[in-house]
Amino acid sequence: MGTIRIEKGDWLKNAGIIGLIKVLEVNTFIDEDKDYIEFDEECLEDFEEDYFRLMIDTHKERLSISKIIAYESLLDRIKTSKLTKELISEINKAIEYIKPKITSNSYKNGYLIIENDFDILGKAKELSKIKLTKKEEKSDIEEIKRGEVLKQANLLGEIIDFFSDEEVFRIIAAKNVMYDIIQPFWTNVSLLLKTNNKEDMYKLYKEDFINPVLKYNSVNKEKYKYNCFICDNKISKLGKPDSYELTWLVKTGVDSSRKSSHFWNLNSDAYICPICNLVYSCVPLGFNIMYGQGIFINKNSSLESLKQVNVTRDFYDSDKFEEMENKSYLNIVNYMKNQSVENIKEEFENIQVIKFDSSNSSRPYTFNMLSKEVMWIMYSHRKNLENLIKVTVKVTDKYYINVYNEVVKRLFNGSNMFDLIHQLLILYLNGSFKGIYSIERILNINNSVLYMKGVKDMNLTESSKYKNYGLKLREAYKDKSSESKLQGITYRLLNALKTKDTGKFMDTLINSYMYVRKEIPTDFIKALGYNDRLSSVGYAFIIGLQGIEVKNEGGENNNGK
Repeated sequence: MGTIRIEKGDWLKNAGIIGLIKVLEVNTFIDEDKDYIEFDEECLEDFEEDYFRLMIDTHKERLSISKIIAYESLLDRIKTSKLTKELISEINKAIEYIKPKITSNSYKNGYLIIENDFDILGKAKELSKIKLTKKEEKSDIEEIKRGEVLKQANLLGEIIDFFSDEEVFRIIAAKNVMYDIIQPFWTNVSLLLKTNNKEDMYKLYKEDFINPVLKYNSVNKEKYKYNCFICDNKISKLGKPDSYELTWLVKTGVDSSRKSSHFWNLNSDAYICPICNLVYSCVPLGFNIMYGQGIFINKNSSLESLKQVNVTRDFYDSDKFEEMENKSYLNIVNYMKNQSVENIKEEFENIQVIKFDSSNSSRPYTFNMLSKEVMWIMYSHRKNLENLIKVTVKVTDKYYINVYNEVVKRLFNGSNMFDLIHQLLILYLNGSFKGIYSIERILNINNSVLYMKGVKDMNLTESSKYKNYGLKLREAYKDKSSESKLQGITYRLLNALKTKDTGKFMDTLINSYMYVRKEIPTDFIKALGYNDRLSSVGYAFIIGLQGIEVKNEGGENNNGK
C-alpha cells in the first residue's frame, strides 16, 4: 500500500482538504512546515461509509428521517393522555409532515435499494388525518375518536419502527444528505446523475471517487505527458476515467465541450487528477452548512490553522446560520490564544471568508476579507465575547435577541453599540433584564471600536473612573435617604444620551450633584462637544449609578492595541 500526499491550494481545494481531514479523522498526517496532508492508501477502505456517516451525524437532527422518528414521543403521549382537540391537531400535523415525505421520489428510490419486505407505501396510503365536526368538538372526543386515533397512531408507530431500522436509516438518511447537503455543491455527476437516482449512492461514490484514486496510485506515472490543472500531478489522458473536468462543481470550471473558445487553440487542458477529484468531492464537508447556507474560513497561513478554525462540532449547537457564522469568527480568535503575541498580527492578515447560499443560483459563493482591526478587537475581548454567547434578552412577548449576535453584527458592520447599550439599560431599569455585567462588557468592547475610529482617550481606566463617579453619587443619595430618586435621574440621563443633548445631560448631572451638595467632577467637561465620548462616559456613569461595581473581564488591553 502506498501513501497519498495532498498540498493546500486555493479556497475551494482547501475546503475539500478540510472535508477530507474530517472524514479521515486521526488517520491524517499534517505537515506544518511544508503544508501538506499525507495518509496511507488503506485509509480509503470504507471511505464511502465514513463520508456519508459523518455527513449524516453532523446534520442528523435536521434530516427529514430524524424528524419522522422524533414523532415517537407524540405516540407515547397518545397512549397515556386523554384525547383533546389540541392533541388531535398534533397528530394531524404529524401525518401532514410524514405522508408527503415518505411518498416522495427520493424516498421511493431509497426503498428500491433497501432489502426489507415492509410495505411502507401501502402503510402511507392508509395514513389519513382525523376530522372533527363542530358537533364532535363539543362532545366527548375521547369516546368518539379514540378508535380512529389509535388506528392512525399504530400506523405511525409501524412507519417509525421501519425508519428506525439501522439499514433503512443508513440508506434514507444518505438520500437526505445527498439532496440537502451534497446537491447544492455538485451537479450531474455520479450519484446525482438522473440515470443513477435508483442506484446505491454508497457504491456510486466508491466507484466514481475512491476506486480511481486507488488505481491511479498503483501505477507508474513517469511516462504520462499531461499534468493535473490543480496539483501538477502526472495524468495519462485528458478525459475520464484518467482525468476530470470541474464542471460537476456548481458554478465552477468550464465545460470544454460547450465553450472551447475559453482555451488556447480551442483545446482544454483544465483537467484534474483522480486525487484532486476526491478532494473536491469533500467540499460539502469542508463548509459548515445549515439550512442551505454555509461558511468556510480560508485562513491560509497553514493547514493546521485552517483545520483549527473550521473543525468544531460546536458550530452545529446553533439553531440559526447567523449564530454559526458568528461562532466561526470567535473560533479564529480562540485559536489565536495559543499563538505568541508576535505571531498574532501576522495570523490576522488575509483571512478570507467564503459564504455559500444554495438559494442564490447565479452566485452561490460570496467572498470577503476579515478586517484585522475587527479581529484584533475580538481577540482582545475574547473573554467578554464568550460570556455574551448565551445571553438572550426578551424584548417583547414575541421578540428575543441574542446579545452576542447583536454585538458581532455591529462589529462587522463597523457601527458603534450605543443603541444596544441603551436598549439593554432601559430593559434593566424595567426589570426585564438583569444582565448589568453584560452591558458593561459591551461598553468595554465599544470603547475599543471607538479607539479604532480615533477616540483615543477612551480606555478601561477612563471607563472605570466614570463608573466610580456614578457609584459614589449613588452612595451619596443613599446617605441622604433619597435612593428612590435615582431611577428618575437615570431615565433623564438616558434620554439625553439617546438624543445627544449635551445640555440636558449636563443640567441633569449638575442638579443631581447639587441635591446632595457634592462637587461635580471636572472630568465631565472633557466629554462636552464629542458625542461618542459623551455617550461612553455617560453610559459608564449610569452603570455605576446602578450600584454595581463591575469587574473587567475583557482582554489584556481594552483598546485592542
